Amino acid sequence: MIPSPRRGRAFRSLSVAVAAASAALLWTGCQPAQPNIIKYAGHVRANSTVKIHPTAIVLHWWGGRSGGRGINTLVDVLNSRRGSVQLGTLQSGKTYQLTDTLDTRAAHASCANSYAIGNEIEGGGNGTSSDMINNAAQFNAVVDTTDFLMRKYHIPLNGPVLAGGRGVVGVHSHKEIDAMCNRVGKVDVDNAYMNKVRAALRARGF
Repeated sequence: MIPSPRRGRAFRSLSVAVAAASAALLWTGCQPAQPNIIKYAGHVRANSTVKIHPTAIVLHWWGGRSGGRGINTLVDVLNSRRGSVQLGTLQSGKTYQLTDTLDTRAAHASCANSYAIGNEIEGGGNGTSSDMINNAAQFNAVVDTTDFLMRKYHIPLNGPVLAGGRGVVGVHSHKEIDAMCNRVGKVDVDNAYMNKVRAALRARGF
């Protein structure tokens, strides 16, 4: 069972932030346009049946020797690490759904798993976004998918990451999540890529 967040001042502030963002998105009258998300036919061992109420989106990347080899390689990496994630976007721009539903809990970012939908973006593994940031097909797919999720679940662009896994709101990188959870080592996605994603979403009215 996933423990409920503490019902303190921080949680109340988080609830207010989510409610305000939901009202703003509903006010625009925008209906989410379904991007081309392909349901993965294989099996991710660590997939859960638990549902979450998404209040955030977390962007990741994967690379190294596994980058550039497609969705099956991402699944192999997840299975070897007992991890899972809702989505994966390839260098080609194809996006795969790896969980039963988009609001199925996945193990992709320790302090955000109970709140966030994750998207693993396929990179080349050089530790920066230089091999990804100018890939128009992939970048547009990431923005389109993030836009869709924000409208579907009324998730704002900006929002807090509460320390200790007590709540997450907004669109964040894995690096940003870990920084608030006293964890180190994650560099994805880097600031250049995250800034470009946020700029594209702001241009769409978020």
